[in-house]
This record gives sequence, C-alpha cells and structure tokens, in this order.
Amino acid sequence: MYSKYKRTLNIETEEGNYWPSFTDLLSAILLFFLLFLIITNTIKNHKIEELEQVAQDVVDVRASLISKLQENFSDSGMKIIIDEETGAITFPDDKNVLFRTGQAAIRPQFIREPS
Repeated sequence: MYSKYKRTLNIETEEGNYWPSFTDLLSAILLFFLLFLIITNTIKNHKIEELEQVAQDVVDVRASLISKLQENFSDSGMKIIIDEETGAITFPDDKNVLFRTGQAAIRPQFIREPS
C-alpha cells in the first residue's frame, strides 16, 4: 500500500520544500522594512532635536536683545516698555518720541544745530 502512494507522497514532499524558502524571503523583506523604519525614525528624531535647538537659540537671542535694549534705554533716561512675548517697544511718554503721530517733521527739541 505504501508503494502505491509513493509517487503521490514524493510530489507532496517536493512541493513542501517550496514553503521554507518562501517564508525566508518574507522574513528578509520584513527585516528590511523594520530596519528602514528604524533608520527613518532615527533621522526624524535627529531633525526634531536640531529644530528644537534652533528654536531655543532664537529664544535666547530674543531674551538677550530685550535685556540689552532695556539696559541701553535705561541709561539714556528714556522710558520704554518692552513686551517680553512679542518684543514690541512702547514709549509711554509722548515727549521721548521723535515724531508726533501722523507727522513727518522731527520735533524741535530733537533737532541738533550743526556745529
């Protein structure tokens, strides 16, 4: 009875050898995509860290600029208000402004006589 089905059994074993190589191929493809995802994620994280550093540098420069402006204007006696969020400069006293609102002429107290 075994000899009767021997040819059928040999065919099944030959076809059975196909599946291990197919699964090896799929495993290799899976590992390739896994490696690809890990590399792209690492690159993305590195770029995010660089952007965070650039943003921190901008914030530091902005804070330094605001503090230097406040120092220089306090030495000159002019009163100013600097918004730390936006960096907007406001002159609370109208007497410290060179021009009146909507005017193009310099105020007389700021005009220097030629020497």
